[in-house]
Formats: sequence, C-alpha cells, structure tokens
Amino acid sequence: MIIKYAQTGFEAGQLTIEGREAVPPQAGGLVLRGITLVGSFWFDRDAPGRVVEMIASGQLDLSRIQSHSYPLEQVNQALATAAGLPVFQQNVLVP
Repeated sequence: MIIKYAQTGFEAGQLTIEGREAVPPQAGGLVLRGITLVGSFWFDRDAPGRVVEMIASGQLDLSRIQSHSYPLEQVNQALATAAGLPVFQQNVLVP
C-alpha cells in the first residue's frame, strides 16, 4: 500500500491511498481536519514493467489498439471523434 499526503494547510489536504490492503476507517479525524481521502485501485507497482516486457516479447497483441492525433486547433474534431470511438481506441490532443 502506498499512502501519499499532500498538505495544503495545517488542517486541510489530500490523502491518497493506492493498493489493495484494507485501510482502517478513521473518517472522523479526516472530516474534522478537512482532509480529502482519495483511493486508487488500478494495478500493483510492478504491473507496468510486466506489461512492457509482454509487449516487447510479443505476448501482448496491440494490433486492436488504434489512436488518433489532433493538433490543438482541431479540438472540436478530436472531441467529436472521441465521442464515437469504441473500446481500445484513443484520441490524443497535441498542444
């Protein structure tokens, strides 16, 4: 479990908890001090490296992934295209 605390003031801030382990509920203290609790359950810290290895070895087929790139001036076209994209397709807006 990774716990990150970004304090914006003595009595306020954000607590980010990343991982799968159970976290004991102590919401009262968070509420009284104005702290926002944000959870993130995406993958363990070794997963990105394993995915890169799978791509490099050919174990992971990326042929279904398609992407589109648009300059910032075409933001409306990028948004319109993104609205109709199926899964495994992405739009990238380049500033």
